[in-house]
Amino acid sequence: MKRTILSCIFILVLIITGCSSSAPKHSVKVSPSKLFQGDAKRLAPHFDMIPGCIKVNYKGDKKSINLKYEIWKNGELQESHHAASTFFEDGKFNGEVSISITRDDGHEENPNNLKIKTFISELNNGFAGVTQHVDGFEASMGYGAVELQESITINDEEEVAIWGLKAYEGAYNTRHDDIEENIKAADWGLILKVFFNTGSDDEIL
Repeated sequence: MKRTILSCIFILVLIITGCSSSAPKHSVKVSPSKLFQGDAKRLAPHFDMIPGCIKVNYKGDKKSINLKYEIWKNGELQESHHAASTFFEDGKFNGEVSISITRDDGHEENPNNLKIKTFISELNNGFAGVTQHVDGFEASMGYGAVELQESITINDEEEVAIWGLKAYEGAYNTRHDDIEENIKAADWGLILKVFFNTGSDDEIL
């Protein structure tokens, strides 16, 4: 009887160990968030600002969190740029990524110029930010943000699209749940992505 019990316990331990070893060791969870909360959300469109905010929770062996954005026109990739990046410690990151896009009225040569600010904020640990400029869409075009609708979890070897901005001429109702597909279907679009690296400063440039 004792042997039977010991055998069952041994098998149970093997099963638990096997399940634990097959679980992902490195994961990235991105979740919807808002830069403007409560009643302030009503005012956001009137600030001539297009804002986005995403919660990011990471655990693994990477050392930096990095942002990049892609510009798409009529389904074709036009440009890709690295944006804000920062290192973190102990293989853990718990914070937010935010973006704001405004028209840069100071660029008389290019009235379509957009100013893009990206920030990475970690709880109780400050933030890192970058301001960049890009040739945007015409002021007469309609536009709208494409946001995460629910949390998603991926492994840390992937780039993940976390926010988008689409612009279009005339009436436009094409919609996809997937951020990338949504932007690729637009006349002009921007996709914000997050990814992780291990190693030197050169990897986050």
